[in-house]
Amino acid sequence: MKINKKILALLIIFIAIVSVSAVSAEDVATDDIVASNNDAVVIEASNADEVLAASHDVPADATVSDIEAIIANTTAGDTLNFAEGATYDFGNLSTGVKIEHTLILQGNGATVKGYQGFSFEADEESVAGSQVYNLNFIMTNPILWNGRGLEIFGGSDYIIEGCTFNNGNSGIYIRRPTGNVTIQNNVFFADDGATDASTIAGDYGKQETGSKAINLMGGSGITIINNTFQGDFLDAVSIASGAANVEMYDNIMSDVWYGVFYGGGITNITMKGNLFQNSKAFAVGIIKAAGDSDITDNIFVTEAGKISSSNRDKAAIYVEEGNTAHGAPSNIETIIITENKFLGEDSIAVAGSSKGGMITPKGEFTVINNAYDDGVTVFSFTDNNTYTFKTNNLVVEENNVTIEGNVPIKLSNVIFLNDETDFEFGEVYDIMLIGEDNVALANQEVTITISSGDVEIGTFNSTTNDQGIINLPLLYDIGEYNITVSYDGDEFIGDAYYRQITNSTTFNIKGLPVIIVGSDITIPTKAKQRFEITLKDESNRLLTNKTVEFTVNGVSYNRTTDENGIAGLNINLNMGDYNMTVKYADNDGTVYTETYVLTAIQSNTTIKSTPVTFQGKGNQFVAQLVDQLGQPIADAAVAFHINGVKYYRSTDANGEFRLNINLEPGIYNMYMSFDGTFQYAPSNGGSQVTVV
Repeated sequence: MKINKKILALLIIFIAIVSVSAVSAEDVATDDIVASNNDAVVIEASNADEVLAASHDVPADATVSDIEAIIANTTAGDTLNFAEGATYDFGNLSTGVKIEHTLILQGNGATVKGYQGFSFEADEESVAGSQVYNLNFIMTNPILWNGRGLEIFGGSDYIIEGCTFNNGNSGIYIRRPTGNVTIQNNVFFADDGATDASTIAGDYGKQETGSKAINLMGGSGITIINNTFQGDFLDAVSIASGAANVEMYDNIMSDVWYGVFYGGGITNITMKGNLFQNSKAFAVGIIKAAGDSDITDNIFVTEAGKISSSNRDKAAIYVEEGNTAHGAPSNIETIIITENKFLGEDSIAVAGSSKGGMITPKGEFTVINNAYDDGVTVFSFTDNNTYTFKTNNLVVEENNVTIEGNVPIKLSNVIFLNDETDFEFGEVYDIMLIGEDNVALANQEVTITISSGDVEIGTFNSTTNDQGIINLPLLYDIGEYNITVSYDGDEFIGDAYYRQITNSTTFNIKGLPVIIVGSDITIPTKAKQRFEITLKDESNRLLTNKTVEFTVNGVSYNRTTDENGIAGLNINLNMGDYNMTVKYADNDGTVYTETYVLTAIQSNTTIKSTPVTFQGKGNQFVAQLVDQLGQPIADAAVAFHINGVKYYRSTDANGEFRLNINLEPGIYNMYMSFDGTFQYAPSNGGSQVTVV
């Protein structure tokens, strides 16, 4: 027996109260009882559901019986966590695995494979609020249009997101929900043969047989958003049994028989921002019912004559009055078809039919302000071939039918105006956006992508000027580039829309001649100094991140220019004259070379010391020999002169040399001398030594 969670929460509180009240005075006196804030969980009516919800893992090797046992151990609001990437074999079940209370299914990319999937069913409210995420369903019935991935009966507040569905009678079957059903970001795919084409060729909307991606049987408050439908589905979305308030946004429906099919008694249907392409019958079949509908801002791409050459078979949207599939002849309510784009040669945007005479809508039937491709007829009507007409713009004042404000979609083109393909850095590339009949498309935004090989250099938006031209400065390094310009064609210009267009070409930046800027230098011998050059072109643009070769004394070194175009080499030369050759090769293979003279001369030297005062004997006097840059000179022969005696020493790695002082108290003059070498000039120094 399952206990309602809120009742269980109250029961827990009651038990806790009784337990505390049962503590005797003796017990309290013996041991203090302290409630730890860190351990306490306060259960209130507002959070009881959250506290009691649990998560249950479904092992990767779980069988159907295992899964049913796990479900039997759950309570409303719990979560089933399927193993990431696992495949669960549901075999040839005749009905789906039953779920009788609210559950959250976290698929984690797992796959359910078999004749049936899951069925949420009991009384309407017991399964309300169930959610399914990231779970894949593959229906394996021998007849592809059998089996259902998900079944939901009644209730409200459902979410189905991030799942995939393959084949089946229905990917998702929902019967009479009471509201707030969201189906989003899913993918539906039907294999060839998922629909029996022989049942369709005779007469659309009759007893047809095939897979339905989403099958809505009644109910209200359903949102279908950002899903993809592909393949041999009979219906991408089937709406029937009096369903109402169904909204479809930003979906893609490709190569299906019907994108959206109207069954009996439905009303308040909204379609916005959807793409319907190459429907085998109709993108929208308003056939068995024609309830209130808002069809706005969609794109319809129609391949004409899929089955026959009749006008009806070429239509994107087909509206029928007087259909008797559900008894009394169907009526046309208020149907608004506006701001859509209809693309395709020799096709019809909207086809209407009746059993006799012009249609007589109960509400307003309007086909207004749509854009249509060359070769598309906006509206076609027939009543069993006794009364027919076609029109793009015509106000039919009687019968509440309005066909007006519809405009053609004209061709557009991106033209690269420059005849040459070779450019120097900083030159301008001219791009023109024009429409049919050479109309300049002014003040239009295009997207430009520059790439080099497989590397994208950048993508940005730019706007055409009053002449439809974009002047693009080519601020790129030497090399070959691809430029792609895309225009989405969304804006109404003059008396027409213009088709989206993408065009590409290549250009080559040859660059300006390169200048290597450096100079001859004179440096002290063995001085650790840096020789630097600056790399730039004739426009004074600094060339960064370029490889430069330095060759001196028969040895070559590669260095890279920094953000200032500077590259350099540390030098440490013996005395003499040296040629420093600097070489740079650009991407075109042009080699630039400059040679500079480096002169290393004999370095002046200095003996550094300071006056000192020593206490008694056993002290040490220290001096240092440095070159003219202040760098120490090691291993040099030097001498101390004091009290009429000369002492020879050698400098250490720091250029220092030392003399022990063991003199009687007094004031002494200390002299130091360096006789010089081929590389270093001689020098002398002196300092006063006081012994106290």
